[in-house]
Amino acid sequence: MDEPTPDDPSAEFDALLQRAAQEVREDDDNDSWLRVTESIFAKVRASTRHSVPLRAELSADLVARGDQLFITDIVVKQILRDALEGIGGTAPLRMHFDIDNGICQGIEIDLTAEYGTDLKKSSRDIRNLVHEVLRVELGSAATTPENIKIHIADVTDERF
Repeated sequence: MDEPTPDDPSAEFDALLQRAAQEVREDDDNDSWLRVTESIFAKVRASTRHSVPLRAELSADLVARGDQLFITDIVVKQILRDALEGIGGTAPLRMHFDIDNGICQGIEIDLTAEYGTDLKKSSRDIRNLVHEVLRVELGSAATTPENIKIHIADVTDERF
């Protein structure tokens, strides 16, 4: 690996890191630095969200090797939210996966609908779209359309 040249930005960054590390080592008040670090880590841990892994389909050669692929429910929910945005005069409020041993057995979606929306048609369109998204993301591990439950939780006069 080549040594960074004086014109290389990574050399400046390395020098900055070395200088900062040296100052921390020389600082008599390291306890305050540790307290701040612990506080930052505590805040990061508190801000993370729990996710559940969903099993996704792999190609046959990877399955034969014993590999597995998982996608977190948070990622799949965001993909679904993006796909459902404004479809059929509705908007998703809440999604809940029914997961057994990492396999998506079903999903419940609460929606808000614009007043006057044809709810039967919108529900059918949404169920089909959700199934298609799950098939793309999870492959054969996706649930069946019959296990995609649509609930109209709110009706509003706002446009989506």
